[in-house]
Amino acid sequence: MHAIRTLFCGAALFTLAACGDDNVPPAPPPITPEEIPVTEAPPPPAPSPAATALRVDGFGDVRIGMTLAEAEGVLSTTMQSDPPSEGSTCTYAFATELPGMGFMLEEGVIVRIDVLDDSVKTPEGVGVGSSEADVLATYGARATVLPDKYDPMGKNVEVAETNPRNPPLLYVFETDGTMVTDYRAGRVPQVQYVEGCS
Repeated sequence: MHAIRTLFCGAALFTLAACGDDNVPPAPPPITPEEIPVTEAPPPPAPSPAATALRVDGFGDVRIGMTLAEAEGVLSTTMQSDPPSEGSTCTYAFATELPGMGFMLEEGVIVRIDVLDDSVKTPEGVGVGSSEADVLATYGARATVLPDKYDPMGKNVEVAETNPRNPPLLYVFETDGTMVTDYRAGRVPQVQYVEGCS
């Protein structure tokens, strides 16, 4: 038994000697932060066309009938507005993130949304720069053409909802007789006001 233990210990000592520092491969150098691969996060998905279009009942999560505070909450921004002029309950609010849009407020409630440039279209793709013929072709029997109050060549094309609600909502496309120059969506009668709050 003593001989076996001696042989075992001798073999163990030989093994330890064979595993000395001369036979251990050097440790790899430490990885510096510059060498750590960086995985970039994928870009956020593009917003759907419906989220960036002016519908007859609102824009994105902003709905006709919301208060200014509710609209600011869903837009995550503070909108700028002036108090109504004396004797009026109407004013406009604007968001710096939406420079081509104005939100008409009546007694603090959004009743109409105006679009003044080509940055925002309807869900059907109609907007500033579209031809009057495109508006009529897109909306068909829902469209009513009216003369413009000031421009003898211009037209106001009103487009009713497929299923009207109470109060009714409309699009109004102002044209120079050929192209859409601006348009709006909202409640009757405010959406039909030619001078906005004036």
